[in-house]
Parts: sequence; C-alpha cells; structure tokens
Amino acid sequence: EKQALINLQKTIAQEWNNIETCFLHNEFYYFICPQKARSANRMDFLFEIAKNRYNECNRTTFDVFYDELKTNEGKRLIDRILSVWNDIVKCFNRLQKAYYDYDAYHLIGYCNTQKKINISNILSNYCLDKNNIQQLKDEVKRKIKSDINYVGLYKEDGNIGDEKNGNKTYEDLDYNQDKDEIKRILLLHNLQAYSSSNIRFPFDKYNDGREYDIEHIHAKANDKADKKSRIEWLKTNFLDLKEYESFFEKKDNKEDKNEAVKLFKAFLNEVNKEQDEKKRAELFEKLLKCDCDKEYCRLVDNDDTFKELVNISYSYKEGDDEVDDSLRNLCLLDRTTNRSYGNSLFITKRKIILNKCKNKDFNQLPLFLCSERIFLKYYSDLDKDNNLNFWSESNRQDYLNDIKDNIKRFLE
Repeated sequence: EKQALINLQKTIAQEWNNIETCFLHNEFYYFICPQKARSANRMDFLFEIAKNRYNECNRTTFDVFYDELKTNEGKRLIDRILSVWNDIVKCFNRLQKAYYDYDAYHLIGYCNTQKKINISNILSNYCLDKNNIQQLKDEVKRKIKSDINYVGLYKEDGNIGDEKNGNKTYEDLDYNQDKDEIKRILLLHNLQAYSSSNIRFPFDKYNDGREYDIEHIHAKANDKADKKSRIEWLKTNFLDLKEYESFFEKKDNKEDKNEAVKLFKAFLNEVNKEQDEKKRAELFEKLLKCDCDKEYCRLVDNDDTFKELVNISYSYKEGDDEVDDSLRNLCLLDRTTNRSYGNSLFITKRKIILNKCKNKDFNQLPLFLCSERIFLKYYSDLDKDNNLNFWSESNRQDYLNDIKDNIKRFLE
C-alpha cells in the first residue's frame, strides 16, 4: 500500500499542476471567479466549490477535507484520498466545460463582474452534477434578467420597460443619471456580440469595469478648455474640419452670418496659402499660438467664438446643437483611447479607432467588438447611408435597435 500511495501522490501532483496551470490563465480565472473570491492561491476557489459536495458550506475548506479523509474508517486511506480528489477533478472538468461553451462563458463572466449578482449556488449545483450545462445557462439568464428588471429594462415576457409602472426604457437611460445601468447594458451588448462570433470576451482586461469608461460617440463639446487645449482640438480636427468647407460656405451665405464660420474660413484661407504639408502644419500652430492681431486668433482666444465653432462642427448633419446623452450615443472605451481622442469629431475618432484596430498592441487594453463596429457603421445599411464621417440620427437608432434586439436574444 505504501508504494500505491506514492504512485497516487505522483498522479495527483501531475493533475494538480495541470489544473493550477489552467487557473493561472487570467482569461479562465477572471471568467469563473468573482472579485471578492479572488486570492493569491487561485486553487482556493476550486476547493471552495468542491467542499459543497459534503454539505459543509459554513466550515473552513481545510476542516471539511480533513474530516472527510478521517471518516469512513472502513475504507483504505488510498481509496478515501482518491475519492476526495476525484470529486475535486470533476468540479474542475465541469468548470472547464462551461469555459468552452461560449454562451455559458459570457453569461457567467457577466455575473462575476456585478457585485449585486451572486451565482455561487448555481455554479455549485452545476459542478456537483445536479444541473447540466443548459440548466446552468437558464438559471444564470434568470439572474441577469432579474438584475436588469431591477432598473425596469427587461421582464420575463421579453418586453422592455413599462412606462405605466414608472420604469425606464432603453430610450430613457441618461448618461448623467444612469451610468451604472448604461455600463451594464453596453457590457451585455458586447458579450452577445463576442458569444455569437465564437470569441471570448477579455474579462481579465475589463477588470470588473475599472479600466473602461462610457464615452460619447458623437462628442460632447468642452467650450471651457484653455487656449492650449483649444489649439490642440483644432489641430486634431483640422483636416476633418476641412471636410466641412462646403457646409461652412453654406452657413456663411445665410443672412444670419455666424462669426465663428467667418473666422474659420479666414484661418483656412491663410493656412491653404502654404502648399507644402509639413510647412502648413508649422504655419498652423504659428498662426494660432502667437499673440497676433489677426481676427481668426479669436477662434482660440475668445470663449464664445470657440464655443460657436465647436457647436457648429458637432451639430453638422445632426440638426441641433444639444448634447445627446442617451444610450444610442454611448459606447465602452478603454481609458487610454478615451483620453487620446477626447472630444474630437466623429470622423477624427473613427480614424483613431481604425488605426488602433490595424495596429493592435497586446500590451494595451483592447477595443471591444461593439466599439469597433460603431465606427465601421456596422449597424446601419450602407446602401442608404454611405457617409462614414458622421454619426447620424439614423445611425443612432439602428445602433439602439441592435442593442435591444440582441440583448433580448442573448437572454432568451
């Protein structure tokens, strides 16, 4: 029996190493383990689940397994050890099966990013063979539906919201008042997109949402920026503002001539005198940074003039100057990308996003699938809308419809 114990010890050591290696992969660990349960020894989570097989949830993990090995005195020690270890391996195999099921992966991962959702009992029942993989997914979906219904966005019959009961609809969500709810909805929308594409969402990079912000697609203007920031805004958007030349020309022909339009045209004419691209860039900064008496310097020196230019630029082809804080104009972006383009125009943001997609750096936080699709106009019919430079009213509605339809489909 001594040699048999030595052989079993070697077998367990090898299997332990294989399981631990899997838990050391962040993609696996962050999907399966909620933040509050994470520890330096990642195997702890597996033992916490496995001990539930013995109906000893309230006792320490060590005490449960120690007592289990001491009981059943009629059995040989090697049989007791093998029985306990096999129970642990079965739990791991069940977790691994959920990892390889894309829907289960994303549903479980979502719950583990939300502090208010606890699926430990559901996961334990699944690991203990009380439920199959489909039953696991159905129970987790009910948890998510209940969570979304908490803010009035999803009901068991599939309807969205209920105005009669004072609940909000997707259309009612507002950036300034409902950031938590919006972040949950945008995350779910992304998870559905990843799952349907058979790609795993990077829960380890998402880090429970700490590294990602809600960002406006069609920008919010910051007319209170200092002169340096204003020059940087003009520099970032200048080439794209040139796309607006015909629009500015049209504006200037109206009876109610806009001062910012006239000044920008004057500045544009001055810069365009230089044919060399490199010298033109140098001239651009020189014209605005110096304290000159040229009228166009008021574009960055005067608060009202800068605000007018920004508002005109942002409202081009939109029909109004009001900021859109609704869900249809919001997406999730990592903080680095968010800071890199700030309140740029849609066309400028699109160039930055597409450049990041083409030059992916795996050391940086990734762009999520739905954020990429927004700037590709994925959600709209390009036969009807082939202008990629603006986030139009129809684009927003198409995007919102996709959010509603696919979250509903994901949770059915």
